[in-house]
Amino acid sequence: PAAPPPEPDEPAAPPPEPAEQEQEAVGTDDDGGGCLVATATYGTELAPQVQALREIRDGTVLGTASGASFMAAFNSLYYAFAPAVADIERESPAAREAVRLLLAPMLASLSIMALAEGGSDAAVLSLGAAVLALNVAMYVAAPALAGTVAARRLAARYEGRAAPRARPA
Repeated sequence: PAAPPPEPDEPAAPPPEPAEQEQEAVGTDDDGGGCLVATATYGTELAPQVQALREIRDGTVLGTASGASFMAAFNSLYYAFAPAVADIERESPAAREAVRLLLAPMLASLSIMALAEGGSDAAVLSLGAAVLALNVAMYVAAPALAGTVAARRLAARYEGRAAPRARPA
């Protein structure tokens, strides 16, 4: 329930200090933090994708000791870059669309974590490891493999096409 309005003779609560406003903007409050990049990507905290991330975090991951430890480590990394990425997205529709395309596979893979909802520490840990491995495969291994294959094909295509060396006179 909402708090009753202040009595006419009671002063209203002072506005939050700038440091408190910054903390709220960054999302490092007690509820596990904000989804800054996803919120900037989808335009609102109420977007289904942002809500799905929050539900996984709050309803599944933070419900276990290993999940809470993971989130503490993740947040220390995430909040080192997320505010800057979110600012760039807000200024550039092209950047926002690029991040949206990059987030789509990760959001799909995180849906696996719903299988651990209300589950044990072992379930969150094992499914979390599977999701992490899947994301490393999608975002690191697959692009590295594609780059290697492309480089080899280019090298094979241009092999022997090098300009002839000048012979010494």
